[in-house]
Amino acid sequence: MATKKESLYFNYAGQWSSEFGIVNVNMSDGMYQEQFVANRSIVEQKVKGNPNPYLFRVDEEPLEFELTFAFEETYDEKKIREVIQWLYQDYYQPLYFSEEFDKIYYCMPVNDSSITHNGLKEGYVTLKMRCNSPYLYSPIYMTDVYDLSESKGKTRVVLRNTGDVTTMPEISLTKIGDGKVTFINHSDHGRIFELINLKDKEDIYVNCEKELIETSRMGVYRYDSMIGDVPALLYGDNHFEIEGNCKVRFRYQNKFRF
Repeated sequence: MATKKESLYFNYAGQWSSEFGIVNVNMSDGMYQEQFVANRSIVEQKVKGNPNPYLFRVDEEPLEFELTFAFEETYDEKKIREVIQWLYQDYYQPLYFSEEFDKIYYCMPVNDSSITHNGLKEGYVTLKMRCNSPYLYSPIYMTDVYDLSESKGKTRVVLRNTGDVTTMPEISLTKIGDGKVTFINHSDHGRIFELINLKDKEDIYVNCEKELIETSRMGVYRYDSMIGDVPALLYGDNHFEIEGNCKVRFRYQNKFRF
């Protein structure tokens, strides 16, 4: 498994560092040192007379790391302006590295930054990057369309989560005939999720993380059509059974701690 410090180039906001004559560098001696996982803290409360505190939850902070890059050739005022405009975005942008292209950081520069140079317009820049979550993400996985238009029973579908934590998919479907569509995740204690009272040829989009549902029908709100627990993808293979005539596909990203 390669890591970001082993990579020569990186891609941020859709542009490669090589386009700016920039390479990813490690300025420390010896072995690479990288942050292993995001910082976390324990939220707990002590009660008089009990030496063991009560655990409420664990809070995870957004991932932060240093990004250090050097100019392959001498820089000038124009080059510096281009690099600043490229890196200093107003929102989290995707960042990935040439030897770690399957891990995406959604991040932006924060706090201290520095340029170290020799007075001859040669040197390197160090930025502190902050992510929008404690996790790295895989590329977006989009399944094929499962055509259940003429299905007479339940259809089995397997969705694989290779990440470190549970992830929530997005579901897009077109209903064939009036009725409902049922999803059963046998890898998550048989949890059931249903979309009821759908109409023929109605397009439905469900964002399971936000518990958001959208429909192609004008003036119709479908929140009352969601019954049960929205599907979650646990680590490993998630074995679903889908019942109801429709065309459906799934979209998701795996989440990694490192």
